[in-house]
Amino acid sequence: MDYLTNKMCIGLKRVSLTGLLNCFCKRGPIGLWLIVLFFFCQCGEELTSGTSSETKNTLSLAKINMNTTDRGENFWGMAFNYPLLVRLDTNYDFSRCGGSGKNIEFFKNDTVTPLPFEIELWDSAASRAAIWVKLDTLKGQDSVQHIFMRCYDSEFSTSLYTKENVFSPTNGFSYVLHMDQDTVLNQPEIIRQGNMGELVSSLVGEGVAFDGEDDFLSVPDIFLQKNDPVTVSGWFQVSDVEGSYTLASLYNPELSTSLLTIMVNGNVLEIIFLGNTTLASFTGISPNTWHYLSFVLTGNGNISLYIDGDLVITTAIVQQVPGFGYILLGHSNNGKDLMKGIVDELRVSSVSRSAEWIKLNYRNQMKDSHLVTLYAGE
Repeated sequence: MDYLTNKMCIGLKRVSLTGLLNCFCKRGPIGLWLIVLFFFCQCGEELTSGTSSETKNTLSLAKINMNTTDRGENFWGMAFNYPLLVRLDTNYDFSRCGGSGKNIEFFKNDTVTPLPFEIELWDSAASRAAIWVKLDTLKGQDSVQHIFMRCYDSEFSTSLYTKENVFSPTNGFSYVLHMDQDTVLNQPEIIRQGNMGELVSSLVGEGVAFDGEDDFLSVPDIFLQKNDPVTVSGWFQVSDVEGSYTLASLYNPELSTSLLTIMVNGNVLEIIFLGNTTLASFTGISPNTWHYLSFVLTGNGNISLYIDGDLVITTAIVQQVPGFGYILLGHSNNGKDLMKGIVDELRVSSVSRSAEWIKLNYRNQMKDSHLVTLYAGE
């Protein structure tokens, strides 16, 4: 259906069939034409939603509201091509949809235009799901913006709803690791050591647990050049705050050194540049508590560090910043100081993300977020 017909259909959805019959009695041909269009809209919605050509009958339609005011998560500005995390739990009746999630679609507020999405987790038995939906625009200080999730009576296949369409390189995403089974077990480029096959229930879906003895991950082939803009972010949770160990390091194999090393010493988080210069430290790391860590490197050599969405420090680096080719999770390049804890949602972007973008990520993904509200609907 074209744009004009879509708009006419949206209007007709507000009119009952009885009203159209009354119009037919009074208006003759005009009323008949409206009745034909009414049924065309109903059939067209089933045949043309998303990219699938299969006939699908709607089981339920849920409204998803995003509140960026101070009554929600108080976001300012605009976020474009934003991957919104939608969590389903006790706020959603999985018995009305069930399955593996392959029978759902997301739409803009016109209920017609489909939105790309990726299902990270769908566990109807445990009433838990985590879905990333790509929004064209998320407006700041807006309490009425919304999208829809439609559930059908049968599963279907479509190429639109994949990770690549939500986290695409054209939107600045170089690497996105959900730390789920597909990320850790099925991708050969992820170098695993120790007991990395064990996944645990985590903040968003699943996460990777490190035992502090022989566990770590190495993510190669992230070849950023000197002074390239980059943003690296992820969630971590430590099991204790005794001793000293490495959360992650950005390693340059040609120089045999790390651009940045993120260390935990007691309850202090330290950011070390080129192995010997402490850029920043943050006191307040608690055991078994999720923290969101982000650092942004600009093309002019400035580094900004964020903890839980708040800026900790911005500093200029006099030396020319080398690129890096590996992200080492749970250890440094010397193979020592192994981490004991959980890592989730690691992302590398080829752009310098803004402070508002980072804060929005934190507030959308944190456990008790008030950004997204789901209304079960019909």
